[in-house]
Amino acid sequence: MALYNSRLLTTNSICMLYTNMGIFDGKISKIISQLSKTGEIIEKDPIYISQNECAVIEFAIKKTIDVDKYKDVKMTGRVIML
Repeated sequence: MALYNSRLLTTNSICMLYTNMGIFDGKISKIISQLSKTGEIIEKDPIYISQNECAVIEFAIKKTIDVDKYKDVKMTGRVIML
């Protein structure tokens, strides 16, 4: 999941995930890499992501959900994390 952040986030940060399937509580299980706004990898395995930075993360929730890919279905292939 690519993430544009508006606060400081670390591994185990508690967040809410909004998808076309509903709203789910969860946490960031791993920050894989920090990205530039163009999608290029700046840093692998960063400790934290600060305000207005983009990252690829693993997000853990308690139940299994289906999420469409943005390139396949633009209306439902979006995920928002707060």
